[in-house]
Amino acid sequence: MTIKTQPAINLLCFSTETSLIGLGQFVRVKASEIYNEAVKSNLEITGPIYWIYYGMDGYPETNFKLDIGVPVQKSKTTSNGFSCKTFEKMEFATCIHVGSWEKFPQSYAVLIKEIMDSGRSLNGITREVYINIDFDNPENNLTEIQLGLVS
Repeated sequence: MTIKTQPAINLLCFSTETSLIGLGQFVRVKASEIYNEAVKSNLEITGPIYWIYYGMDGYPETNFKLDIGVPVQKSKTTSNGFSCKTFEKMEFATCIHVGSWEKFPQSYAVLIKEIMDSGRSLNGITREVYINIDFDNPENNLTEIQLGLVS
């Protein structure tokens, strides 16, 4: 487990409320729409796509808030249901998940156990940063899992 602090970051986002069961409808759809909106709005993209979960507890039917966004240099008013948001500085525990997203539960379990063993507490914010996405060969996926910590 690695502990990091990320400074405030601007993201062009799509926001919704969903559950783990409902996530599939956004895969391969929203990232493309967000990138297209960023280009159309002349926003400078500064990093990979983020999925940010608020209150996700791992149970398939639990509803939670979800932001899917791409980092941009500066916030700007956009259209088509997207918004620029500034995400405040956050301390988090992190690990790199290599491979299929179907194996996320194993990576999450190890990271959560390490956090609990260290005596730290989760703040309810989970971020997945999609460093490399390979839909044809999921074993090539590279995702940074970030679990927010109470300061």
